[in-house]
Amino acid sequence: MVGIASSSTSSSTAKPDPFVTVCNVITKNKAATTAVLKNLDTVLATGDLSQKFPLTYKYLTTQANQQLLLGNQQTCVSFFTGLQTQFQADLKNDNQTVADYKQALIQFLQNHFPKIAAALG
Repeated sequence: MVGIASSSTSSSTAKPDPFVTVCNVITKNKAATTAVLKNLDTVLATGDLSQKFPLTYKYLTTQANQQLLLGNQQTCVSFFTGLQTQFQADLKNDNQTVADYKQALIQFLQNHFPKIAAALG
């Protein structure tokens, strides 16, 4: 009994998975996410993503991956896990670190995905 109580107490204070948090916002705002996906090529073309991050760009613009994002909580998390893998591979291929691009990525999200950025705080 003590083990159950202590495990439930510790799990309630655990920080939520950021992918789960983002997917909660996306699944509640599917219409906005669909609208963003329709304009994804235009949004991504505003920078040099296709040249600097070719694996990430290909992953984002593949229809099957976009369907993962729009599916449900589990497929959405799978989408972000796959995106993270491709982004990390691009960074490694370019001899960069996540820290090098963190602020630029945050700014990109705020500019092009304001509802998601606002929901995440």
